[in-house]
Amino acid sequence: MLLIATVLFFSAYSFIFSAFYAIALAWIIERREKVYHLERVDGSASFLPGTLIFGMTFLLSSTLGAAHPDGMFKAHLAMLLVLFLYFLLHESHCRRRAEEYHSSQEQVLRNCRAALDKDPGSVYPRHRIVDILVARGEFAKAAIEMRALAELEKNVPNEWRLKELEEAAMKPKSSGPGLLAHLKKAVTGAREDDADTARCLAQIRQYPQNLALRHELAELYALRKEFAKAVQVMEELVKLDTSVQLQWRLQELKDAALRAADKPRGRTFMEAVEDFFFD
Repeated sequence: MLLIATVLFFSAYSFIFSAFYAIALAWIIERREKVYHLERVDGSASFLPGTLIFGMTFLLSSTLGAAHPDGMFKAHLAMLLVLFLYFLLHESHCRRRAEEYHSSQEQVLRNCRAALDKDPGSVYPRHRIVDILVARGEFAKAAIEMRALAELEKNVPNEWRLKELEEAAMKPKSSGPGLLAHLKKAVTGAREDDADTARCLAQIRQYPQNLALRHELAELYALRKEFAKAVQVMEELVKLDTSVQLQWRLQELKDAALRAADKPRGRTFMEAVEDFFFD
């Protein structure tokens, strides 16, 4: 009985520690999106590391638990130390990238505001301001800018987007997914934006003339860093709507696709190490 109880205890402990470790790793990885508002983190970015870590940790704990309990606890302490060091390096990397990104976006905002001071009726600068505010999660401010834009440029896509932003601004802010959400994501590997993309594709098949849906699909692909698909959808949209702002957006997506294809140059050693682990 004592042997059975010991085996059950170490099995349960190993499972709990392994699950905690995998969830903590997924939480660290997803901070680049949830906290620093960088690129969206798809399921594969946390699913594969989480699955491997869970399996290796559980195997190690189960092997050492019954035979060498002291060795198992020492191994767990060492793993927690490694996880903490990874967290510090990850935070440093995300802070550096967030500072670079937000600095560039602030410059774009200043340029757009300056353009509106010269020409208050210009619509493209307002589109860019809305895009940047949405990327930051500032939906209330984005809705204000979108309302002014919809008055200047009255069309269905702008009305749809204004409605979506007003609804997003009314939703209470979430503190991010909890432990159960992280565990579900680690187990299933589900991407949060797969459902949005599938919905958008289905609605486009049902309503092929709805330009707002095509625009939304292009932006979804852009958020996922799938710029080639975003360019393809936007090129089809520009054939149907030749407005200046869509042509500018198409060029931006093409530029983003080229930048994504180019490897960064002139990085420091630490930046190269960070990019190797986190990009």
